[in-house]
Amino acid sequence: MSYFGWDVKFRSDASESLQTALHALEDVGINGGRVIELNDSGKTFEEIADYIDQNQTIRG
Repeated sequence: MSYFGWDVKFRSDASESLQTALHALEDVGINGGRVIELNDSGKTFEEIADYIDQNQTIRG
């Protein structure tokens, strides 16, 4: 989900959840911005997880 949600409309509940998730990812060294880019490009959550597992460059 992008920052504004699936339909590109601002929804505070969606953005709050995303912000919480991004902070959690960054706390463990994963670039949250890159995760958003991958999702916005059409990757599924499973594909993003596989990408993180296989590419250490997303960390730090």
